[in-house]
Amino acid sequence: MSEKKTPIVNKEETILSKSECSQNVLTNLKILANIKPNDKLSKNEHGILIIDSPYIGQGAVRWWYSDSRDESIKNLEGIINETFNLIDSVYSSEVGHSNGNDIENNYYYKHSLPKDYFKSENSQQLQTFSIELKNSIKGLENLKLTYKDDISVCSRIDVLIEKINIRIKKVNGLLTINTINTTK
Repeated sequence: MSEKKTPIVNKEETILSKSECSQNVLTNLKILANIKPNDKLSKNEHGILIIDSPYIGQGAVRWWYSDSRDESIKNLEGIINETFNLIDSVYSSEVGHSNGNDIENNYYYKHSLPKDYFKSENSQQLQTFSIELKNSIKGLENLKLTYKDDISVCSRIDVLIEKINIRIKKVNGLLTINTINTTK
């Protein structure tokens, strides 16, 4: 009889994959911040965005590789959702660590926060995500100019921008609470 072996996943591999995911998200946010009007987006095989600046024959090449505007927006929505999941993960690990509980995906938790709530490492991560999200809004605004005649695409980009602004406010609010608690 053949035995089924379950793969052993060690913590280092999990941390590495989280680290790689975080690295990809931050890279994509930095790329997104550098989009100029009339630029379009593609994604490479590693999930990293590629800025596709205008050139003759661009439409045919994008058609050949199925790089539609709809696909670009889906990629952006995925990147933003990944960013939010990473932020939630950092926050949840802090809430679970500080309270001794394992609270998953709960960034709304705003009850009495203990002194020195965030470890500086997690606080720095949240601040980095907040800054990169804010910077990415400029690129999204420029992408709206690229697709200014497509109301559907512009509306989807507007929704992304609104979601980003809301998340930035929440993260900054958490970081402000942390600063107030540590300065007392």
